[in-house]
Amino acid sequence: MVDHLGDLDDAVKAAGELAEIDEYAVWYVEPEESFKDKIVRGMMTEFGGIAYQSDPVSKVYQKIRQDLKFLTQLNDPHNAYVICTSCPLEQ
Repeated sequence: MVDHLGDLDDAVKAAGELAEIDEYAVWYVEPEESFKDKIVRGMMTEFGGIAYQSDPVSKVYQKIRQDLKFLTQLNDPHNAYVICTSCPLEQ
């Protein structure tokens, strides 16, 4: 049952009021970023602002984007993969 709608800050404030606590600290626990996610985030940050053109740099950028798209599909929790180097990748 919901008394009213709000965001996370509203929920924390309401919990403090219900517990009759005036001073409290809030911290957010984020899942640890995987090595693959760090690489993808770094590459997207580095190359994210380049517009597509036909110059050599843009072609390399597009290739990197394709490779990063492939990397985002690697989601096995045990990081066990077999990749055929002679098979064409689906685009």
